[in-house]
Amino acid sequence: MSKPKSAPEWEFLRWVNVRLIRPEERERFDALLETEHYLHSARLGGPSLRYVAEVDGQWVALITFSGAAPHTKAREQAIGWTPRQRARRLGFVVNNSRFLVLSEGQRYPNLASRVLALALKQLNVDWPVHSGHPVVLVESYVDESQYRGTCYRTCGFAAVGLTAGYGRSSRDYYVEHGQHPLLDAMRKASREDPAESSPGGHPPPPWTFLAQTLPRPW
Repeated sequence: MSKPKSAPEWEFLRWVNVRLIRPEERERFDALLETEHYLHSARLGGPSLRYVAEVDGQWVALITFSGAAPHTKAREQAIGWTPRQRARRLGFVVNNSRFLVLSEGQRYPNLASRVLALALKQLNVDWPVHSGHPVVLVESYVDESQYRGTCYRTCGFAAVGLTAGYGRSSRDYYVEHGQHPLLDAMRKASREDPAESSPGGHPPPPWTFLAQTLPRPW
């Protein structure tokens, strides 16, 4: 069955599917990021996963996840990490490094939130397979001079602070870019986390969101 070309938003969003790209799609994927994403770069740091959101085979969004930034003061303060803990546990943090909703076709205001929610769900399955360990925290940087970050807040991301305004230009070298994107972060619940219990005996959601501070440095 095919999706109507001018379907109402609620129906269109039901048809959205998020999957990992295939090797032969990499060139097209990177070209779209380089031409249409505001960073104009498809380079990702560390282990990475690239997803496409599609409806009836038509690409509607691109989203990537990769290794976390080594040093982010707001993140470390929010979690309560010591330098030693950060060094040992940074691998459990994944960065939503690119997110691009493609501009072709009819616009749907809630498409970004739908894609992000599906991608996070799929990430929880795919990242342990590719990296050998689970995802504990997902972070993203939102440049508020260009975006409001509504889809992140809709998906439960909590703002924890501003970055220092530096970007990595090589492995060990950073340059000041003068912008201060907002750091948003989300934490996955563990079995021992108090958030695993919920009133009324209902099962907890799969993700427990990071507040300004955590009860303990995990």
